Amino acid sequence: MEKEKKNKSKARKIIEWIITGLVAVLFVVVGIGQITGMMNRENNYGQSLPYGYGNFVVQTDSMEPEYPVSTAIVTHKDDPADIFALWEEIHHSTTKESHIDMTFFDSYTGSYQKAQNIPELASSYYEETSNVNTVMTHRLRYIDYREDVELGNGRYIFYVAGTNISQHQSGAGQYQVFSEKELLGVVKINSPVLGGFFGFVASPWGLLILLLIPAMYLIFTSGMDIIRAVKQKDEEEEALAVSGDSSLAGFSKEDQERLKAEMLQEILYGKKDDASSISPKEEKVEEDSSLKDISKDDQERLKAEMLAEMMKEDKSFASMKMTKEVPEEKEDDVLKDISKEDQERLKAEMLAEMMKENH
Repeated sequence: MEKEKKNKSKARKIIEWIITGLVAVLFVVVGIGQITGMMNRENNYGQSLPYGYGNFVVQTDSMEPEYPVSTAIVTHKDDPADIFALWEEIHHSTTKESHIDMTFFDSYTGSYQKAQNIPELASSYYEETSNVNTVMTHRLRYIDYREDVELGNGRYIFYVAGTNISQHQSGAGQYQVFSEKELLGVVKINSPVLGGFFGFVASPWGLLILLLIPAMYLIFTSGMDIIRAVKQKDEEEEALAVSGDSSLAGFSKEDQERLKAEMLQEILYGKKDDASSISPKEEKVEEDSSLKDISKDDQERLKAEMLAEMMKEDKSFASMKMTKEVPEEKEDDVLKDISKEDQERLKAEMLAEMMKENH
């Protein structure tokens, strides 16, 4: 039972170490990402993009019904060349139905072709909206690749538009233009539920609850530790009670007999360091003594147990003439403030002293 308990405890510790290690690694990874994201804010129009990932919440209905207001979107800042390759694949495919939704900062002022001059756009897009200098997410409609332009200065010109043509900034014929410099990411995940969670966390009540969760966890784990400690103590006391609360329980039968001999020698003849009162046979017992590894408190408890055992087996101890008598009233006065355990120990010591004097 004890071995099984130790195995369970060891397994639990291993699991706790694994969980702690994973949390520590996650904390380091997130921390590094946040630091690098904040360091690159200037290159991303004030947006933090740890490891290239960003999260935004849709503020308008220009992308409904796919992205309702308050929908959370997760983006990744893909390489413009990869976006262009994917667009070419989708654009020239006759069977593949797909699209690319892009998040950008609407502030491009460089040169570009008007949509009316691009055959693929001329029939549908004819009104470019003015820059609003804010983050937007719209669907990619066309990419103008200019190989002769330096990367970062408008090599890739992206033409995008909203899907809800009844809304401002995405009405019929309206479009926006930006380059790779204003690119913040391509939408990878969108979730209205996640958006609601972000909104809740940003509220005062949500922030309060978010702070209370770790506090409640600490209180819960501390309470469980206290309960386990109390339970363990009770189990130890119960096990001690089952074993008769005997200090001899951990010794073999041979050691118990030797301990009894040593104790009897000490009780009858005094301390073992009194060479004049120990016979040669008794000196051999002393040389092979097991008492040297037992604490003084345990030795006293052994005395009490030995005396109780010997008095139970040999009634002659009870009829010995006591040279010291303590009046009953005085004894009661002296012992009333002493615990039961200490009283038993005192009685054992007094009995041993009186037996020594009688001999």
